Amino acid sequence: ILDMYWKRNLTVTNELKRIIKQNGIPCKTSIINYFEMLTQIKDAEYIDCEIKRKADFDTILKKRKDRDLSGESLGKVQQEMMNFNSDYDFIENLTLETNGEIWMDILGICTNSNVEWADAIHLYTALISGATHLITNDTIFKKAAEEYLARNPNSSLKIVNAEQMIKVFREEGDKIISSISKANISLAKFMKENPERVIGDINAPVAMVQFVDMESPFC
Repeated sequence: ILDMYWKRNLTVTNELKRIIKQNGIPCKTSIINYFEMLTQIKDAEYIDCEIKRKADFDTILKKRKDRDLSGESLGKVQQEMMNFNSDYDFIENLTLETNGEIWMDILGICTNSNVEWADAIHLYTALISGATHLITNDTIFKKAAEEYLARNPNSSLKIVNAEQMIKVFREEGDKIISSISKANISLAKFMKENPERVIGDINAPVAMVQFVDMESPFC
């Protein structure tokens, strides 16, 4: 996400974007990515404003944590986020329910591995979303996450960098796209044949109903 925003390694990130959009491959990210991006955008806006005021660079760095952005600067930050979301509208932002069990699971990842807390949220989000691959160019996170997953063989999640993901698409693209297509056909068939989205016996003694936002086709 950060490489995409700052336009780093453009050849690779643009190719990844093209493959994902062209083939309709589901792409998700954790909310923590947006917090990290916001922090960097605010830092950049603060430094830019201070340099324009001819402030001493050492002073700028010392006061970075005490930055006090104006309304105009915060408006620029908001616009940057809106522009990014528009340019990368194929990325779905996954938020976590705020119950204690989820956070204890994330804490467990941190406790039992060298994965830092923010990266643990990325990893947990990938695991619960059923992702096949987690894409990161952070080599430290990649190493720590792979070590954690090696001790948890029940997960088939692969940790790859952007270039490796492009290679996966080129070598296994048809297989990946085919599985997504079959899933979409299965979903469409279920919705057509069962417009009430009922699974099981409607007259069962106990019925469980889950309400979701309108972005989810069904539960």
